[in-house]
Amino acid sequence: MTWSGLMKRRLILFLLPILIVGGFVGFIVMTIMQIAGIHSNEIAKGGTAFQPTTQIEMNAKEVFDDVIAKGGTPEFACAWLGNFEAESGIRPDRIQSDLAFNKSIAYSNAGGYAFGLGQMDGGRRASMLRYADEQGKDWRIIPLQMDYMWNHDGSDSTLIQTLSKQTNVEQTAIDILQKWERAGTKDNPSEQAVRKLAARSWYSRLVEGVGFEGGTGTENGGMASGETIPDSYKNLVKHALPNQQAMRTGYPGNGYYLGNCTWYVYNRFAQLGKHIYAYLGDGGSWGRTANANGSRTSLTPTQHWAVSFPPYSMPGLNEYGHVAYVEYVNSDGSFLISEMNVRGEYSMNWRVITAQQAKDAGLVFVSPQN
Repeated sequence: MTWSGLMKRRLILFLLPILIVGGFVGFIVMTIMQIAGIHSNEIAKGGTAFQPTTQIEMNAKEVFDDVIAKGGTPEFACAWLGNFEAESGIRPDRIQSDLAFNKSIAYSNAGGYAFGLGQMDGGRRASMLRYADEQGKDWRIIPLQMDYMWNHDGSDSTLIQTLSKQTNVEQTAIDILQKWERAGTKDNPSEQAVRKLAARSWYSRLVEGVGFEGGTGTENGGMASGETIPDSYKNLVKHALPNQQAMRTGYPGNGYYLGNCTWYVYNRFAQLGKHIYAYLGDGGSWGRTANANGSRTSLTPTQHWAVSFPPYSMPGLNEYGHVAYVEYVNSDGSFLISEMNVRGEYSMNWRVITAQQAKDAGLVFVSPQN
C-alpha cells in the first residue's frame, strides 16, 4: 500500500466513529421531531403547509410569512390580511378605484388616491413612494411595502409592532381597523364584520389548514375539488353539467371578462338555452342592475337562476363581489352552485351555500331574461 493510500485509510478509520455517532444523533433528533409532530415548515412559518393556487393566495402567504419572520403572531398576520383584503384585495399594485398612476398626485399629500396592500393615502402614500425611490425598488412589491409599514411609517410602525403580539384574530382585526387604518367607518359594525370574517377565513386556511369557507368538504360552504360535481348531487342534478364551451371557450355575445365569474355564468345560461344580459357589471352588482335589463330578482334561491354575492358579503370577496349559477336547491333552503374565478381565472368549482349563509350575506337571486 502506498503512503497516500495508508493516510486515506487512517483518515477513514478516524472519521468513521464520528460519522456513526453524528448520524445516530441526527436520527434521534428527527425521530423526536416526528413524534412531537414538529415540521420544519411549521417552525419557520408558524402555520400549516398551506399551498397557494392563485395569485391572491400567493400574496397572502408572502405577507403571512413576512410577519412571522418579523416575530409577529399568526393571529396578527391573518388579522392584517383581513384588513388588506377589505382594502385592496391583497393586491400590492392596487390604486384606489383602480385609477391610473399620476406622479404629481402620488407624491403629494392629496387624499382619495390610496396605494398598495393597506391603501395608504396622503402623506403616508407619498412617504412610501419616496422610500421606494431611496431603496431603488418598485413600490408595487410586497417586501417593500411590508418593510415600510413595519419599520419606516413613524408611530404607525410602532403601533403595528405592538399589535403584532396579539393573539385574538378577530379582536386584532378590529384593532387594526380602528387604530392603524383609522378609516371614517372604523366604528361601523358592518365594516368590522367584513374584516373579522376575512381575518378568520385566512386564519382557517393558513394556520388551521381548513379549506375555503371553513370546510374541506363540499357541504355547508366548503368547496368541492375542481370541476367534479359532489357525489351527493350526481343523481339530483338532471340537466347537463358544464361543458368545455361554458368553461373554456365561451358562447357568442358574452361581454364579460374572459375566465371571470360573470363570464362563466353567462355561458352557463347559454349552454342551457337561457339568456342573461351581457353587461350587468361586476358579479356583486347583478342584484341591482338585473331588473332594468330584463331579469327578475328574489331573495329566495331558485334553480337555474344566478346568485349575486354583494361586495365583502363573504370571506374572500372584495369590492367586486361575485356571481354563481344555482344548479340545485335543497328542501332546507341550501343550494348547490357552480362558479368560476374563486381560485383563479378559468378555474371552475362547485359549492353548497346554506340558507343561513345566504341570508346573512344578503345574496340576491337573478333570473334569466324574460
